[in-house]
Amino acid sequence: LGLILGPTLLMSIMLTTSLRTSLRLSLPSWRTWPVIGVLCVMLHPLYIQLAGWISTMYPLSDQAVEAMLPFTQQIASAPWTSVILLMAFVPAICEEITFRGFIFGGLVRGGHPLRAVLVTALMFGISHGVLQQSISATFMGLLLGWIALRTGSVLPGIAIHFCNNAMSVSLQRVAELDLPVMNELIQNTANGPAYHPYWTACCFIVSAACLAGIYRITQDVDSINSSDALADRVILGGNATDPSLKRLTAATQ
Repeated sequence: LGLILGPTLLMSIMLTTSLRTSLRLSLPSWRTWPVIGVLCVMLHPLYIQLAGWISTMYPLSDQAVEAMLPFTQQIASAPWTSVILLMAFVPAICEEITFRGFIFGGLVRGGHPLRAVLVTALMFGISHGVLQQSISATFMGLLLGWIALRTGSVLPGIAIHFCNNAMSVSLQRVAELDLPVMNELIQNTANGPAYHPYWTACCFIVSAACLAGIYRITQDVDSINSSDALADRVILGGNATDPSLKRLTAATQ
């Protein structure tokens, strides 16, 4: 809250006249939300699989594992609602508003959508500190950046980020419940609970279909970006009689 969200809100208040525009808080098309809801669930097995591959290629040192053990034990023993609040809700709000909101929006309005996706993904990964987490977070940041670009909003990213973190910190607890349905999806391994390979494969297929659906639903992405550009010109004091502003206004109507 203090290191990430606080400076972002301060700069947004001081440097812009519209928090909604600068933080990309506009609502995307209602048609995207059912697809986003499915992605919230389907992406987590893929993220866990990716993290597993990264850990295999770049295993944690014994010293790092020992250093992280008290933190892991504290999460396991803390109340579930507190863990969800501190490890899922707060990071999703702070990180998405900062990276896919304020920074992303500035780069997009500057005419650099690809740079916005790449730069914010890299910054998002670096912010996680641990190499293994940084790599997997960078890949997730690329996906969240693409979704932010297509939908013109930071809100879908907040939803996906929250669900991914919530499922990560809850996986061990869910596995310990020993529910018949969950046993068909989750298996116990030497490294802790993991998803069955067939469920991960199903999630990959469904996630790919969802991303294709988002692409088709957001075919008017150019008008979304034009809206951002128009708002930015207004914030910067653009002349209402400027021909470029007139063209942008016509494109957003």
